[in-house]
Amino acid sequence: MASPIPSQWLPCALLTLISPLVTAASAVSPDSLAGQAVQVAQILPDETLGEQPSTVVNTGDQIRIEGGTSQGGNLFHSFTDFNVNGGEQVYFANPDAIETILSRVTGNNLSLIDGLLGVDGTANLFLLNPNGIAFGPNAQLDIRGSFTASTAEAIVFADNSTFSAVTPSSLLTMSVPLGVQFSEQPDIQPRAMITNQGRLKTGQDLTLAGQTLLLEGQLIAGDHLTLQAQETLTIRDTPEDAFLAQSGQDLTIQGNRVIDILTLQHLEQLPFISGENLVLISDGDISADAHFSSGGHVQFLTLNGDPGNAVSLYDPIISANGDVVLGDYTGVALKIEATGSIQAGNIRITGPDRLLKADGSGSDEDLLASSQAAILRAGVDVLNGGKPPTGMG
Repeated sequence: MASPIPSQWLPCALLTLISPLVTAASAVSPDSLAGQAVQVAQILPDETLGEQPSTVVNTGDQIRIEGGTSQGGNLFHSFTDFNVNGGEQVYFANPDAIETILSRVTGNNLSLIDGLLGVDGTANLFLLNPNGIAFGPNAQLDIRGSFTASTAEAIVFADNSTFSAVTPSSLLTMSVPLGVQFSEQPDIQPRAMITNQGRLKTGQDLTLAGQTLLLEGQLIAGDHLTLQAQETLTIRDTPEDAFLAQSGQDLTIQGNRVIDILTLQHLEQLPFISGENLVLISDGDISADAHFSSGGHVQFLTLNGDPGNAVSLYDPIISANGDVVLGDYTGVALKIEATGSIQAGNIRITGPDRLLKADGSGSDEDLLASSQAAILRAGVDVLNGGKPPTGMG
């Protein structure tokens, strides 16, 4: 069994537990968050890097971020405000020998990314803003390496130094960045949320790490895709657009207190696809109204690695080219297929699948739609990839 990500760690992210957030994700929409940033739609370098500040060069079709302070393979940028308007293309220059570009926002405004954000090269990019980050409906990435967006307080390095957005310093390091660190202060900004409505795609890893995540749109990583919320992680599709989270390798979905998934408005499109393992991690019940397709194992886990509980009101379907592990399940008719084993706790079926149509054929979809069925098939030779069965309502 794969281990869950401890609450203080993420791939490319070191997370320290913070005080509870007052505002729930359900009370804030991506549109309302984006609206807060429209009034400060600009890129303003600050003066915290000393003699080598970040500079903004407008070339007409493109805005380039140049300058900054380099230490070894790291290039540091610091801004009072950082926003990308719809129709804009903003690229970070990637000098030779730079492997990682680290950017922080030290002002009081959240960042709205509603245009194209990229790196002019192969370096990895960190964007750190403790006030919040909103990716609007026009947001796109042009990043061949990895991208980490976080509302954490600081980036932590192997030598224990930090690159902080809250207590900025010009003392920088050439050490390897380990990840991001959240504040333990009780007055942490309650709006420290990441929202997405755009299409974010990276060549390597894609990581979104925030106090709260509210996600729509598309999230596509060539390697690992990690979505991690210290509190609540909410995922939705819309009547106009299907949701997609797709990874070439592992797909990790972690909401330490709550995972709330409802993506059933576009059943022709699989919303969750992983090339390797697909892991959902929470100490609360995992609400999983979606279809999941994994090239490896599927695991529902608690923060300490025990099997996690799942609930569903409408239509859960899981397909795994490996093993499936979950704790107790409560909800409508359930279907799980795996080439490996299926490990589950108590299963309580409360009613038929609410999105299928019974046709009297005795097929899987007929059983799911007409009865309190639990279809668990382990050791199958051929998977349908989690695709919805015929007979959808």
